[in-house]
Amino acid sequence: MITKTITPGRAINIVVSHLTERMRIDIFLASYFTCYSRSFFKNCIKDSLVQKNDTTVTKDSIMIQPYDRITITFPKERNRENIQQEAQLLEPDIEKIGKKITIVYTHDDFFIINKPARLTVHAPSVKSMLFTLSDWLTLTFKELTTVGSPDRPGIVHRLDKDTTGLMIIPRNNSAHEEFSRMFKNRCITKIYTAVVMGKPKERDDITLPIARHPMNRNQMTHLIPTGRPAHTAYRVLQYLVDAALLEIQLFTGRTHQIRVHCAAIEHPVFGDPIYGHKSKIIARQALHASKINFEWKSQRYTFEAPLPQDMLDLIKQLTPPDEQL
Repeated sequence: MITKTITPGRAINIVVSHLTERMRIDIFLASYFTCYSRSFFKNCIKDSLVQKNDTTVTKDSIMIQPYDRITITFPKERNRENIQQEAQLLEPDIEKIGKKITIVYTHDDFFIINKPARLTVHAPSVKSMLFTLSDWLTLTFKELTTVGSPDRPGIVHRLDKDTTGLMIIPRNNSAHEEFSRMFKNRCITKIYTAVVMGKPKERDDITLPIARHPMNRNQMTHLIPTGRPAHTAYRVLQYLVDAALLEIQLFTGRTHQIRVHCAAIEHPVFGDPIYGHKSKIIARQALHASKINFEWKSQRYTFEAPLPQDMLDLIKQLTPPDEQL
């Protein structure tokens, strides 16, 4: 087990111990190099940086066993100057990105932020030059550079690129470790607001498992029985025209969980281009992380973020005429 970061560009050779149980290679690497996340090694595999017994690994599900020889070349760090240049192609001024991010609350141990739409939380690949929330955080708050995993500094949980709302940003590694534990143990209450298509029943609990789609690696699916357990609960706040405004609570944190579960019950999130349909009324999925609640050092914290304007406009347009003011 290695508990420190590795010099970028360095190749590390590992001979799997005879005591190691058979397991997936991405899980093995994440347990061997504890400073790096499992998704970091998934990306390394995607970028052909991992070999097993002198053969390049192409799937993160490849199994390792005792005496296998693993070679991993740690990717060079993303070039900060190039990342900023890329951001300036998308935005005339990086500061404009910051103006869209609201710092809701500042604590010695954490920030609470309100993330805007069209902003990716962390780099999807070790080669990506996309400017992300993590990049903005580390440029704005230098202390966050060494907080958490090197591939996603300052990040302890995520929202989809086009999902808006509240996020916790740990300010030190002790807080990062504790919030990671709290998320894992479901000690943090996360409430979302969404507009979905159709007329769902007034409330429901959805417990369909979620797995990576076997044909499209960028999508998830509820159709594989061996997927990871997932639990979503919702209640209808308001019925709209061929749509409904929902309050949703997550009890697990699977990728795309709300979007997959809503689509599974045939009420996809309004404007979702992957699990539903694009909309001419809203340019993204109508999903917002509206409330978060947790206890920190014996004090209870609750934060709420109002709906963004595009969702307010959508709700107004979909409100039945007899309910409009």
